[in-house]
Amino acid sequence: MHVLEFTLSILTVAGAWRPLSCTSLVKNVIYNAYTILLSTAVFMFTTTQFMYLIFNANNADEVTETLYVALLGLIGNFKIITINLNHQSFAAMLDNLSEKPFKPMEQNETIIRAKFDKMIKTNAIVYLTLIVLTDIYMTSTSLLMDFRRRDLTFKAWFPFDYSVSVIYYFLYIHQMISVTLCGFLNVASDCFFSGLLLHICCQIEILEYRLSRIANNQAKLRECVLHHYRIFEFADMLNDKLVIVIGSQFIGACLVVCCLLLRLTISTSSFMYIETVMCTGCALIAIFYYCWFGNEVRLKSIQLSENIYKMEWPDFNNDVKKCFLIIMNRATSLPIKFTSAHIVPLNLESFVVVLKTSYSVFNLMRPTQEEK
Repeated sequence: MHVLEFTLSILTVAGAWRPLSCTSLVKNVIYNAYTILLSTAVFMFTTTQFMYLIFNANNADEVTETLYVALLGLIGNFKIITINLNHQSFAAMLDNLSEKPFKPMEQNETIIRAKFDKMIKTNAIVYLTLIVLTDIYMTSTSLLMDFRRRDLTFKAWFPFDYSVSVIYYFLYIHQMISVTLCGFLNVASDCFFSGLLLHICCQIEILEYRLSRIANNQAKLRECVLHHYRIFEFADMLNDKLVIVIGSQFIGACLVVCCLLLRLTISTSSFMYIETVMCTGCALIAIFYYCWFGNEVRLKSIQLSENIYKMEWPDFNNDVKKCFLIIMNRATSLPIKFTSAHIVPLNLESFVVVLKTSYSVFNLMRPTQEEK
């Protein structure tokens, strides 16, 4: 099984990962055109919404109702473009996971890899299912309510009259397809990045297993020290690629959650309330994945030192002890940490900060809502 096989399939559908079958020039051109088409559709969708915020939005209700969808589309498109621009770097990282020292060398190591692969796939399925259910619910309620009144599902600005039947149908279908793409782009990119984070945890666990069986094998010991160094190198490369993505995700998540909380206060029907709750869940799970798995990487990195200490290291010779000390010192003094814009650490505390910040902004804006 290839590394992140299921996640890469989602990325391929999202237009961010050229399939291996695209070996000819014609297939590459077709897939590139497909990628541009998806990105353009989402870009036009978010542009018309931001234009509405500039020219037509007259109150906080209209701003919150429009802003959260526009931000989701903007962030999703940005993450997919980031993956496309750094395709070679990410492909090289995936290739590294299939080569020594990352490649499983025996059955128990293969079992460890399979355990994490299953975890990555399960997380992707859960996230994708939540997005699909939310999209189905939004589409169903829109067809029952907005379509009957000949209203667009999402407020948008157009420099022409769209009351004509043909134009209205085209714009309505474009909005429904685009909002589906927004959710799908976010699922694809978030599952890809979180999958790479989990593979770092997988490599640390494999390293722990190798260290537990090292005895006095000097050759294997050198390989373990090199493996530990390569894990840190891999994490640094990934952190450099994600620093801007995670920063935009944190800022966007705060604004989106804030808008959705405000939307809950103005919900006039049970349909709108349920839709807002489902969208809030999707927004929270996105940032939660980053924080949870970033926190797991850090804990795994620190725990490696503790697990080495629990070994029968007094029975080893001095060379083995020195190598153990090198690994333990690196694990404790410089644990693997992912950060947002090199400032905010990627852990559960940061997730709580996002929730508190969103709620604080919500409390600041709520008096304005009540006055109206």
